[in-house]
Amino acid sequence: MFWQSLPSKPPLFLILLFIIIFATYIWQQISSNFDLRAEVQMKDAAKYPELKPHYEELEKMAQQNPVVNISGIVPPFHRLEEIILVTPKYRLATCQIEKIMSTVRDGIFCYLTNTTEFLAHNRTISTEYWTTRFCDNQFVYHDLDKAMEDYNNNLTLFSVIRHPIDRFLSGYVDKCINEQEYYKGEKRCFGCKQDMKCFVEKLHRNLFEYYTNTTKNSSVTYYYVRHFAPQTWYCNFKEHKNDYIFVDYHTGPKGIQMTAKEFDRIFEEVQVPADMRALIQSEMLSDQENQLRTNYGYLFPTPQDKDSLTLNTTKNSSITYYYVRHFAPQTWYCNFKDHKNDYILVDYHTGPKGIEMTAKEFDKIFEQVQVPADMRAVIQSEMLKGTTKHSTVHSETRRKVQQQLLSDDYLMRFLMLLYYHDFVEFGFR
Repeated sequence: MFWQSLPSKPPLFLILLFIIIFATYIWQQISSNFDLRAEVQMKDAAKYPELKPHYEELEKMAQQNPVVNISGIVPPFHRLEEIILVTPKYRLATCQIEKIMSTVRDGIFCYLTNTTEFLAHNRTISTEYWTTRFCDNQFVYHDLDKAMEDYNNNLTLFSVIRHPIDRFLSGYVDKCINEQEYYKGEKRCFGCKQDMKCFVEKLHRNLFEYYTNTTKNSSVTYYYVRHFAPQTWYCNFKEHKNDYIFVDYHTGPKGIQMTAKEFDRIFEEVQVPADMRALIQSEMLSDQENQLRTNYGYLFPTPQDKDSLTLNTTKNSSITYYYVRHFAPQTWYCNFKDHKNDYILVDYHTGPKGIEMTAKEFDKIFEQVQVPADMRAVIQSEMLKGTTKHSTVHSETRRKVQQQLLSDDYLMRFLMLLYYHDFVEFGFR
């Protein structure tokens, strides 16, 4: 018999060959996910050179005065919000941060989770809006640990991060200038009307009060904190930052294309079908005026529902919460304190190819979790349609507000106090 003629001990080169093949297989299984998470790096280095002296000043200050209430730097990783969308079929989850593509991601996840019904009702990702959204909250979590537990710690996590100055400008123009339907008069933007200096000073004070649980303001304060808090306050980044894939929110003429490509990489990784990915790409790219809707009040319980958010806000009013929610640092979202390393972070790219770059990052994630190529194509198409009606990036008002901010050293230093740790944790310099 042939097998009887084989040597009793295999030659050394066969053993080495087996080891190489096995190691290669293991690497292929983990490399794509590892690579996606490893791409968090220094970015937008020269985007706002006006920031450099203030960043360097605060960097020295942080080293000399690590106690946050001495330095005045808003601390990172306050556990402000965790809004986790999950699509069970692909075991893919994303954490929402205010003013960073929340609505388009809600449309994408609705499409991935309820594909047949979504299409049968002639819904499109690019035209979904929070007041008329198709999907309910069935697969929305307010606690990342609970989501991880329900899926046996087998979720691909990603979140989109945005340059702190771009995010602030977008929020300020939307909430303090354009928005008419929520708070008016003395309640709007902490009663500052359109005085940016007044607003950033009161925002700074309110964020510290939230962090120390000493605020006695109304839920209106929370509304603004929720929209302007540092990005490190979301998504439980403190505990799970390294578990996330981060997608950059790109800006500029190609910003949406770049962002859509990042989305597509994720969808491809999770094995979303090619036709679905193509649809998503088309929706993201096809309309530059319909991309950035972020009014997510229906997802955020009021301060009275603090148990679902693990917040200590029993003395906060809805007006305080409204603004905190929109302007808090990004580190305050998504339980980044505990889970930052669990996330894939997607940059919110700006510039000529911004949305294209961001869409590509999305697609990498969808590919990783095996979203079919056809579904990924749909998502890419929808993402590339462009910005939503709440987008401010191309408006004349935004240009004037940006010019005002960048020409005022006092305001720039205050913005750096607010978002210093967003710069540090997410690689913006």
